[in-house]
Amino acid sequence: MADETPSGPDMRDLMATIGEVLLLWGFLETAMRERLAVLGNRDAGHSKMALLVRWQHEEQSAAPGDLHFQQLVEDIIAAAAVRNSLAHGLSSASADPRESEEPRVVCRDRDGIAITYSLSALEKAKRQIHDVRIRVQNR
Repeated sequence: MADETPSGPDMRDLMATIGEVLLLWGFLETAMRERLAVLGNRDAGHSKMALLVRWQHEEQSAAPGDLHFQQLVEDIIAAAAVRNSLAHGLSSASADPRESEEPRVVCRDRDGIAITYSLSALEKAKRQIHDVRIRVQNR
């Protein structure tokens, strides 16, 4: 009897992707802090105000008529929802490379409602976070 070789992604692939999402989010936060420093924000890394809020305020002050800025903020907020779910609500994970069902994680929001992210959704979140980081750096 031959060993059955797994045909799809396994739990390690899922965990690695979660780690990549979180690491890329850290890179995005670093880009926002660097941008705050460029904009002359003396409090770039030490304020109690949320980093996204500080960065948004400073960017709006620097370029109040920027039509692409609001879309960038919305894209960051969407990416933050996935990151925050993973960082604060991770509840369970499942992956069986022999099954046709895609690996996934389940997170709980503040109200305890389950949110499921498939491996492909997490891969998409990685791309989105990378994209918004580049856009922040290029401002």
